[in-house]
Amino acid sequence: MKPILIIGLVLVFAAPLSFAGSFEECILSKMPGTANDQAAFAINKLCRDEATEIATKKTGWFRWYKSGAECMAAKGKDTQSRSASMAIASSCYVLYEPGPPSVLEGMKLQKGKS
Repeated sequence: MKPILIIGLVLVFAAPLSFAGSFEECILSKMPGTANDQAAFAINKLCRDEATEIATKKTGWFRWYKSGAECMAAKGKDTQSRSASMAIASSCYVLYEPGPPSVLEGMKLQKGKS
């Protein structure tokens, strides 16, 4: 019984070390609390490189926040970097408000036009 418990705990704590999801979800998990623009730019690049899917709107039971504003208030309140705050706000509104496509979807649309 103990080995199963240990393996379960390792999996639970190792899961946040890898990321598979949308750019916006990555931003919301890694950007809050960023103190300077250089770190914000590095996190932005990291999230662009790691993103594996296009963001989908969070609706119904599968959302943490009722609106983009509520998400921004929670995720951005301790962030000092202006660039980080803008990235958080953009990600919150993509995930929790109706509107324009996600960053990766927009990048795919741009590539199709060229």
